[in-house]
Amino acid sequence: MPSQGGQESDQGAIGGHRVLEARKAGLDIEYLLPSGNGLSPGDRVQVEIDWVRRYSLMRLHFAAELILELVYRELGNVEKIGAHIAPGKARIDFHWPDNIAALFPKLTA
Repeated sequence: MPSQGGQESDQGAIGGHRVLEARKAGLDIEYLLPSGNGLSPGDRVQVEIDWVRRYSLMRLHFAAELILELVYRELGNVEKIGAHIAPGKARIDFHWPDNIAALFPKLTA
């Protein structure tokens, strides 16, 4: 899956070759493999996903969504202006005139 909504792309291999990039092309997803990989359209290949990375991204995405919902409940009409989810870390950016750190104790209660 390509990067989307601030979440980094999955990683893996197709036919034993590491996927260098995944990008959306309309409703399709295109995968870029190293040149000289010897694959041709129609070849049967095994597709592998880096499950440890995928699982980390899934867990952090869910945690970020929970925090986002709690912030919406506390602040009401706050604007989310960005996010980044990568293995081992997640970030959500808000447009708000004050420091939202004061909300953290309420978010963990």
